[in-house]
Amino acid sequence: MTASILIFAYGNPARGDDALGPLLADWAEDWAAGQGLEREIQVLTDFQLSPEHAYDLIARRHVIFIDAAREQTPSCVWHTLTARQPATWTTHASSPAAVLWFCQELLQQTPPDAKMLSLAGTAFELATGLSTTGEQSLAAGKSTLERYLQSVLERVPN
Repeated sequence: MTASILIFAYGNPARGDDALGPLLADWAEDWAAGQGLEREIQVLTDFQLSPEHAYDLIARRHVIFIDAAREQTPSCVWHTLTARQPATWTTHASSPAAVLWFCQELLQQTPPDAKMLSLAGTAFELATGLSTTGEQSLAAGKSTLERYLQSVLERVPN
């Protein structure tokens, strides 16, 4: 059985605040396990999105993409996503909207309800830890994601 909610975080854990997505995903996986929600929530991480990730969206009700964002003032921001054809077809660095489009157009599947949680970061250099901004964003992301998951789970039919 496919979990109805997919959390898909991406980023490079070796590049400072670029690790925010995978770090929040690790927390979300532990949170889901602690709540006994492993069957309802699946967590995936990768360095970047690619067209092949469209397969991960099949039979989901909700997908939450998580990534670090440069030049973002609030610690975390929600974005509602819709499928959008990519400007170019590459096998690397797809956007969440492009992954939804690949699901819809290439796989002929209805994409799930999709949101993006972007976390503010300022330090993306190789072999650096989280910046102060990144630490604050991660803390804000945990509470924001938990609230959102609880609200979505209340609406998911058994």
